[in-house]
Amino acid sequence: LDSGAQYWDGTTDVTRTVHFGQPTAKQIECFTLVLKGHLALRYAVFPNTITGHQIDSWARSHLWQAGLDYKHGTGHGVGCFLNVH
Repeated sequence: LDSGAQYWDGTTDVTRTVHFGQPTAKQIECFTLVLKGHLALRYAVFPNTITGHQIDSWARSHLWQAGLDYKHGTGHGVGCFLNVH
């Protein structure tokens, strides 16, 4: 589920993953690898001068170790009137 909106004082972007039925072992593995990437970014400590491009590999590293990847950028900027969709 992906939803977002533009407001005068900010842009929202909310993404949620839901599954209907029993997930396969491969789906569980992929979800877990993406979650590990989220946690790697959540607990990373880095200088405020680092760019999103530079931390992208932290989000992808667990997927890469499993021979997987995704074909889009990781995240987007924060601010007003962003092009998030």
